[in-house]
Amino acid sequence: MSKRGDWEDKWEDIVDLGQGGQGITVKVKAKQSDAKIGVLKKLKNNKSLQARRRMYQEVANLRIVANAGGRVPRVFDDNTACFEDESVKLYFVMEFINETTLDQYVQENYPLDVDTALQFTLDVCHTIGIGHDQDIIHRDLKPKNLILTKCDGGVQATILDYGISFNASSRACKKSCVSLGK
Repeated sequence: MSKRGDWEDKWEDIVDLGQGGQGITVKVKAKQSDAKIGVLKKLKNNKSLQARRRMYQEVANLRIVANAGGRVPRVFDDNTACFEDESVKLYFVMEFINETTLDQYVQENYPLDVDTALQFTLDVCHTIGIGHDQDIIHRDLKPKNLILTKCDGGVQATILDYGISFNASSRACKKSCVSLGK
């Protein structure tokens, strides 16, 4: 994990992907020999402590859900541990998944067959269930935040954008640490 290093030392822009409520996303390629393709997310407002905490929480929640077996993008690189230091411009790079969102898929494949609809519904429930087991609530589940990938004659769903997700365990931990005087 990079602490203060700038993302530009390790990643090069490929194409702008757009903006969301909190950040700007860019498709990037690693400058290293492995040439991974990722999505860079940078904050629009690096002075907002709330936005900085959210980005830190997003990265933490993505890692927790991925490590527990959920279908979310893997985090390749970040400096979000420095979220309290306003002099650091926060970023993270996650896995780029080159497929279609649920809303695009439905438009192109309407009506969906029952097996396909059931498969991605089960995938979403599985990942959301993993999150809930870890006290993580996504809070922005919608068709544009679901990527469907074709595999073995079926479809798998991956959940994106944990930007406003909530982790009840981290709040409980902070409260208990404060009450213990830590």
